[in-house]
Amino acid sequence: MINGLRDQVVALACLRHGLPAWHGRGVDALPDAVTGPLAGTLVGTLDDTALRRAMTAAVSSGAPGDEGQ
Repeated sequence: MINGLRDQVVALACLRHGLPAWHGRGVDALPDAVTGPLAGTLVGTLDDTALRRAMTAAVSSGAPGDEGQ
């Protein structure tokens, strides 16, 4: 669920930046301001605290770096 949400956020960010969104093709070209906040969405362990942190980061990230666009 968290990975799927992160994938959708990344795809939307790619589209907003005019990059290909299919299978993450444009991810490498996204600015650090967009990809940096997504680091918190990576799940390192399966304990409750880590899962909640990652889910909160994924939901909060929206399209990071795109607030002014």
